[in-house]
Amino acid sequence: MLALRTFLVAAVLLLLGSQVGVVRAQISGDEWTSPTYGFTASWAGTDWRPDANAMLTAVGPEKLDRLHLINGVSSLYVEGATRYKGSLPACVETEAALLAQEGGVSNIRPFEDEEGAPLIADGPNVSSRAFQLTLDAGGEGLELVDYIECRVLVPGESVLIITLVAEPDNFRDQMSLAQPVMDSIMIPGGQRN
Repeated sequence: MLALRTFLVAAVLLLLGSQVGVVRAQISGDEWTSPTYGFTASWAGTDWRPDANAMLTAVGPEKLDRLHLINGVSSLYVEGATRYKGSLPACVETEAALLAQEGGVSNIRPFEDEEGAPLIADGPNVSSRAFQLTLDAGGEGLELVDYIECRVLVPGESVLIITLVAEPDNFRDQMSLAQPVMDSIMIPGGQRN
């Protein structure tokens, strides 16, 4: 029985160690390459840093790859998935609906600019929305903005999902800081997306 436990512990440690190696292999300097979809994202010259504990590779039937960047103030997620059959409107709407299913999230509403207009952008290869929400943080309501942007990876097959989470007071500043990372995204074939 002790030999079996020792073997199981060694196997688990070996598997965990191999996952750490996979995460490290995806990062080269200040650039991450999605192992499943081949797109790259760079945070070179920014204050963003990868959170290796939140990175994912080909998870679930949708084959979710995730890069999670943090800067001490906000979080930036860059994900590839076979969700939504490549449909951008479905991507943004469903990602927004998923917010309502998050534990402790309430009062989801469109985030508005200084003139009171919702932050919405739609085009042939990109669709985005920003939502303000209340998160129960230990009995205290924390206001956050979730900016969701979906881009086509493979038409009819997969999408790139970018999510910025920041507080409303510094959302615009954090969006400006996230923009170089978002602009750096390169899909296979050398296209900026």
